[in-house]
Amino acid sequence: MRSALALTLTGLALSLPAELQADEPAPRPVPAELLAKLAGTSAQFEAMMGKASFTVTGHMDDKEGTARVTMQGERAKVEILKYIEDGQDKTEEAKQKAAERAREPRKARSSRDEVHMPFLAGEQAKYDFWVGDVDARDPTHLRVFFHAKVPAENLMNGSAWVDAPSGDLLTASVTASKTPAFIDYVRAKFEFGERTSMGPAISKLSFDTAGGFLFVRKHYQGSATFTSYELKP
Repeated sequence: MRSALALTLTGLALSLPAELQADEPAPRPVPAELLAKLAGTSAQFEAMMGKASFTVTGHMDDKEGTARVTMQGERAKVEILKYIEDGQDKTEEAKQKAAERAREPRKARSSRDEVHMPFLAGEQAKYDFWVGDVDARDPTHLRVFFHAKVPAENLMNGSAWVDAPSGDLLTASVTASKTPAFIDYVRAKFEFGERTSMGPAISKLSFDTAGGFLFVRKHYQGSATFTSYELKP
């Protein structure tokens, strides 16, 4: 999961995320069989996202827009379809800026810049996992918590509702386990309601982030829907 992919400083000093309160049932270990399934579906998801194209429609504060995104491995080709800022149509300006960014040389990335699914086989050793809740309406749906053993900017804390028989993710709520300078927190929630030939895909993302320096503070909230997935061979 790139970047993205993202993602409360307030819970980082605690040994458990804020979602797990003292009066809730004691956490249970995640069965090894389920972790193996989650590793498989996470690998499938990351492979799918590397070859997917999809339409994103979203808004943040006074901005809203629609774009067609085509993933090319770790890079994304973005075609701006519509962009509105403060009630004004700025689609053409946004298209020009997107074209300029596409021409910029790609910066070298290290493994510390990459963000992956916590359940990926190569990532699981970096996290503690436990089962916190069972859906009363469907006991095959479990809430699995994850917490970075050593906080890092590319590791997350949070939880995911998963389908135990298949290992598919249903929703995931995450925060950054460590934030960059001048960032107070980054929170995001993903819903995996779209279907592709390679499994579930993101259908909705909502996010909330804040930060700043001294007396200059900023707070951003927004959401986006993802539709019309296509997978290249």
